[in-house]
Amino acid sequence: GTDHDRVVFLELTHGAWLMWVNRLDFMGNAGTAGKVPRLPGTLTGAHQGCTFAQPAPPEATMHRLRLLLLTVVLIAAARPTGGWAQTTGLGSVSFPNSGAPRAQAPFLRGLALLHSFEYVDAAEAFREAQRVDSGFAMAYWGEALTYDHPIWGEHDSTAARAALARLGNGTEARVARGGNARERAYLGAVEALYGKGELKERRRAYEDAMARIQEDYPTDLEGASLRALALLSLRMGGKSDLRPSVQAAAIVEDVLRRNPTHPGATHYLIHAYDDPLLAPLGLPVARRYARIAPKAEHALHMPSHIFVHLGLWDDVVSSNEAAWTASKAWVKRKGRPNEDLDLHAAAWLHYGYLQQGRYARAKALSDSLGALFLETDQPGPVRHYLTMVSCQNVVETRRPDSTPGVVPRPWEQVLQAASGAMPRGDSASVAAAVAGFRLRADTIAGHHGHMPPGVRAFERILTAMDARIRGRNEEAVAALTEAAALEEERSQVGPPIDPTARELLADLLLEMGRFQVAAAAYDTALQRTPLRSPVLLGRARAAAKSGDREGAAHWYGLLARNWKAADPDLPELAEVRAEAKGARASR
Repeated sequence: GTDHDRVVFLELTHGAWLMWVNRLDFMGNAGTAGKVPRLPGTLTGAHQGCTFAQPAPPEATMHRLRLLLLTVVLIAAARPTGGWAQTTGLGSVSFPNSGAPRAQAPFLRGLALLHSFEYVDAAEAFREAQRVDSGFAMAYWGEALTYDHPIWGEHDSTAARAALARLGNGTEARVARGGNARERAYLGAVEALYGKGELKERRRAYEDAMARIQEDYPTDLEGASLRALALLSLRMGGKSDLRPSVQAAAIVEDVLRRNPTHPGATHYLIHAYDDPLLAPLGLPVARRYARIAPKAEHALHMPSHIFVHLGLWDDVVSSNEAAWTASKAWVKRKGRPNEDLDLHAAAWLHYGYLQQGRYARAKALSDSLGALFLETDQPGPVRHYLTMVSCQNVVETRRPDSTPGVVPRPWEQVLQAASGAMPRGDSASVAAAVAGFRLRADTIAGHHGHMPPGVRAFERILTAMDARIRGRNEEAVAALTEAAALEEERSQVGPPIDPTARELLADLLLEMGRFQVAAAAYDTALQRTPLRSPVLLGRARAAAKSGDREGAAHWYGLLARNWKAADPDLPELAEVRAEAKGARASR
């Protein structure tokens, strides 16, 4: 069988022989009958507490049995170590390897952290394993993987190659450091990921290598899990082709049947189902992940990727409140800069508050984020999330004065400016925003050689804003229809920074008095953003305006559930509660 099979067999054999020799030794010392005592490190089960009535074996037999036991133990020690390990608060992983016994705990901890995208802590754990055993090749392999963040679109080849260089000079020399064929396969795979060529080509080569590992070592759950992640990396960029996701899901579903607390399989299954169409399949695993790996901050946030697609706003909020609290504690404990805070979790928490109608809580959170980053030159991810919460404060609340004004760079203020200017009827500001974005879009198109669909869709949305504020509604309808078609070619992941084009189209049609067409547009929007509160409000009003009282009551009732803890001064709250209450009374 595989190395993993042999290690498990030897571990079981070792335990069985300890049990048997212990039994014989006890009988040799105690006579013809006795109760087998429980020894540390031996198998537990039905043999404990059993009684035996057999004659004591001769001393020569005992001597031969002890020699046989010693042989088994020595064979087991010579084989790769590292069986199943329940890493406290991080789930359970298994990676038999040739590293020193004292290096196993930090190595397995690093592996569990890697699976939950706790990259900084994982790298530290792998380096600790290297310090214990400087020749432990897989510890360098693990550290190298911490510099690739495929789901986040981040890849640091320089740092990874530096880590691998400490193992040896050149690919062949490093791969040869593997303790067996399986380890050499893993080392070859990571060399492909950080080798020559474009990143897209290297990702494909890495996925091919992981597929071979999965085929050659079918009982290796780590290889299967990492192969699934490699498949998911091929789908990144908003592509609507779900085949890599479905293939990855099939792999990790099988892993979870064999190890239900595997952190990687659990995590990657959520990513595989992170799509409006597939999200219902991911709800059971989303409910489990935070319990499997509660000490991984990302595991506290990750279930909300499914919750958002299902409109489970209370769960979105609770997940991200826990993750944001854990992130702040980690930054403080590690003495890290504020830019290492998990602003991703904070932004999703902000969005959840808005869907609950808790605008004051959302505004307080966005203001606190702005206070953390007062400098004018912040890293790109910081600017992205500040822009996100700033714009959402405007477009979700329909209050143009709610922008905290924390976005530092002019081109990133385009959406914020347009979103704020629309409710005020400020046509000059909207026109300026459109012109500014078109310049940016032309730069992007020049870089890519074409206009990416997402950029083109946003340009169409801004054009529709400009047309609408000038009273050219049919032109706005056409632009939004085109934008919606472009958006819907791509998969929707996470909260939208701004309303979808389909939602904006529905709002415009409602304003134009086309109630039934607006209702159909809202229904389509709800397929991509289920139970989103502004869409529910529009859908309820479209039903009411078209005379569908039963339908209006249904949609108002759903919104009332979202807003059960809403701010009491929400202008729409009285309308929603009255309509929902009237529906209950009529039933």
